[in-house]
Amino acid sequence: MNTNNFAHFSEEMLVSLTEKLDSQYYRQLEQMLLKAEGYCRHLKEIDVHNTFSQYIDACRKLLYELNTFLQHRRCVMMPYIRELVLKSADGHDCSTCAGACDVGHAAHVSEMQASQLRMKELLYNIEKLTLQYNQYTECSIEYKMLKAEMLLISTSLSDLFYVEEMHLLRKILEEQQSIRIRK
Repeated sequence: MNTNNFAHFSEEMLVSLTEKLDSQYYRQLEQMLLKAEGYCRHLKEIDVHNTFSQYIDACRKLLYELNTFLQHRRCVMMPYIRELVLKSADGHDCSTCAGACDVGHAAHVSEMQASQLRMKELLYNIEKLTLQYNQYTECSIEYKMLKAEMLLISTSLSDLFYVEEMHLLRKILEEQQSIRIRK
């Protein structure tokens, strides 16, 4: 991975960064997910000897988790980030907040990190299975298509995780510090 490809993300403001992540990663991953789900269904239908059942199951598990991951980013994290930026712009101070700030600032960061870890574990499992199935020299074209799509998903997630860890998470923590969140 050439980290220079991601340097432009450091210049982005937090909300525009999340919008770029949505357009450049989340939406593309959603399309890849749909394609891979189709390949899984088709391979499952034609795999009468259950040769690839472990691989298909691992892919399905990852795709389910990926869908959850993307929904969380879009429906929870993006609105939270907008709210966080508004609080910061309004000069909000969570340490003196009369409403006892129930936004759950730390929980958002923890869930973001935990979801990445879950995805990495599932990707590793698929990678191990891919090595195991590579011994079959006469693999079906359907398996090869699924494998190629899963590789695209893995590569895209790897890039996304880097951007989230190096840029998004840093910016979220900076905004949280600016409003003096309670730990």
